[in-house]
Amino acid sequence: MKKFVINVWGKLDIYYAKLMGLYSIKKNGEDSIIRARFVKHWGSDITLKDGTIIKKNDLLLKIHIHNVKFIKELSTINSPIRKGMHAYKEVEQAMPGLADFIESHPKCETIKAVVGVTMLTKGTYRLGFEEKIITNVCYRWMKYLSQVPIYYLSNGCINKKMFQKNRVKFLLQSKESILNKSKLAS
Repeated sequence: MKKFVINVWGKLDIYYAKLMGLYSIKKNGEDSIIRARFVKHWGSDITLKDGTIIKKNDLLLKIHIHNVKFIKELSTINSPIRKGMHAYKEVEQAMPGLADFIESHPKCETIKAVVGVTMLTKGTYRLGFEEKIITNVCYRWMKYLSQVPIYYLSNGCINKKMFQKNRVKFLLQSKESILNKSKLAS
């Protein structure tokens, strides 16, 4: 049943990506696990550790994990620790492509930061991301409920511990931080 759902989801994902205006982020010339789209910040002001202040209506690049691709890759891995290591490695390897996308985009000058919404926050600080609590309760629950099926399909179970341990949070990193890390790495 899981394979059937993933296959149907994979077919529908093509339309979802177009509808949402998702751009594929490249890794060594191929699509990485990250996709992105532009959004305006609609919440209260956020100050990042590097001093970047994100204000209402600032342009953000919202990153999305390509869940179908990701779940298919994880299906061959049994250990939760190895799944986490694989996820980290995939995102880490996609970061230079994200920097290239930002730098080469016509909106580069107006992009303030990169934002993601996830339950998987372990180790993201090593990639330069900061965790921020989602203060809007309705948005937090909407995102939480949308991620539970993804969690189930990638882990095969949902339990009380999962609800207590994993909180949906924003991950944020300033554009300058991403670009500087990319320059240091090259």
